[in-house]
Amino acid sequence: MKKTINIKKILISILILILAIAIVPLSTSCKKETIFGNLTLCQSLNKDTFEPVNPTNEFDLFSKEIAAAINIQNVKGTDSYRFLWKNEQTGGVIGDINGKYKEGETRYGSGWFSSTLTVGEGKDAIALPGNYILEFYHNNELKSSAKFTIKEPEAKILNVFLASETNEKAEPVKTTQEFNSGGVVYACVQINYLIKGNKLSAKWYDEKGNLINETPIDISNSFYKTSWVSFSLESINNKPLPEGKYKVEIYYNDVKYNEFPFTVIVAEGQAETSSVTFDKKNTFTEAKDKYYFTIKYPDSNKYTFKEDTSGMNVVFEPINKNEAYSTMMIVLNEGSAPSAADYGSFADEIANQSSQGMKQNGDNTEADRKLVDGTVYKEYIYYFTDKDNNEFGLILGFIPKFGKLYIWYGFAHKTFYNQLNSSYYGSLASLVLKK
Repeated sequence: MKKTINIKKILISILILILAIAIVPLSTSCKKETIFGNLTLCQSLNKDTFEPVNPTNEFDLFSKEIAAAINIQNVKGTDSYRFLWKNEQTGGVIGDINGKYKEGETRYGSGWFSSTLTVGEGKDAIALPGNYILEFYHNNELKSSAKFTIKEPEAKILNVFLASETNEKAEPVKTTQEFNSGGVVYACVQINYLIKGNKLSAKWYDEKGNLINETPIDISNSFYKTSWVSFSLESINNKPLPEGKYKVEIYYNDVKYNEFPFTVIVAEGQAETSSVTFDKKNTFTEAKDKYYFTIKYPDSNKYTFKEDTSGMNVVFEPINKNEAYSTMMIVLNEGSAPSAADYGSFADEIANQSSQGMKQNGDNTEADRKLVDGTVYKEYIYYFTDKDNNEFGLILGFIPKFGKLYIWYGFAHKTFYNQLNSSYYGSLASLVLKK
C-alpha cells in the first residue's frame, strides 16, 4: 500500500496598510527632531488610535492577522517609510510595504504608524511556521526591528479505523474487524496535521502478545490539512496470516495512542496461496512492433495472445489452476475504441460480461490515475456476489494512447485479492508505451 500522502504550498497575502499618524499644523520655520518608539508586534490594533492590542511575539499558524505599530514624533509627510517582513533564517520576504507618510504634506505630525498582514483570499495562512523579523525604515535608515515566531500547530490523531480496502488517499473504504487470511489488514490513521520531523508507527501483535511487525513512518514534509496515513499487514514470513486474534497499537512520536483488536479467519474453501513475484523479469514483447507496448508479468503466470480485426488481447493467468485470478491487456484499434465520454458505459458492459449474471455490489469506484510515464488514464473497480455469496472483484484501466485504447483488466475471487493487486499493479508499473 502506498501511502499517499497529497502536500499544498502556503503563500502570503498583504491585505492592508494602516496609516495612523495624525499630521497636525506645526511651525515649519525650525526643524524638529524625529523621535521613534519601539516597534511592537501584536494580535490587533485599537480601531480608533491604532495602538497595539495584545502585544506578542508568537503567533499561531492560522492567525487571521499579524499587526505592528510604532509611535513616531515629529515626522514630515514627505518623509518615506518601509516595513520589511522577512524570514530570519532564509531572508525570504513575506511583506514589503513602503511609501510616503503623507504625500505632499511638508508639515510635522505625531502619532502611531502601523501595518497589518492578513490571510489572502483562497489561502490558509499568512506564512509558514518559522522565525521572522520585521524591520522599520525611515528615509531608508533602519530605526527599529522586532522578531516574532509563527508556531507549528499541535498535531493530534483524530480517528483510527481498520479496513480491508483503502483508496488512493489512504482513507478506509471497507471498515471491518474481521479479515480473511491472504488479505490485507489496513490501519487507517486520520490526523489533523502532518508535521515534519514527527513520527507515526504501528505495532502488530499476535494473540500470544508476540510483536510480529512494526511499521514506522517518519514525516518528511509538513502538510497543514486533515490527512490519512495507512499501515498494512498482509503476511508473516511471506505467508498469509494464520487464523487467530490480533491487535495493532498506534503510536505518535513514540507515545501510544490506542490499540485495536481484529480477527483473521480462513474462509470456507480458502486455500493457502502463493505470493506474486517478478524475479524472473518475464516480459511480454510480441505486441511491441504492431501495438507499441511491452509489459512484465509474474513468475508464476503464463500468457495466451490473440488478435482479431478490432485489435488484440493477451491473457496472463497463474500456472496453478487453483489460483483464481487473472490479468489481461486488451488493445482496441482506432475505429473500434469508444470515445472518452463513453468509457464509463463501456466499462459497465465489460463488467456485466465478466460477472456472468452475478449481483453487482453498490460500492464501485471510478478514479483518475497516472502511469509511471505520466500518461493519464481512468480506473474502474467493480465488486460482485454470486448466488453462494462468494465475492469477486474487477479492475479496469482505460489508457488512451497512439489513437488506440489499452484496457488493463484484472479479475479475481476475494480469496486472491492480494495476488490480483500484486499482479495487476506490479505489471502496470512496468508497462512501456512507445512507438
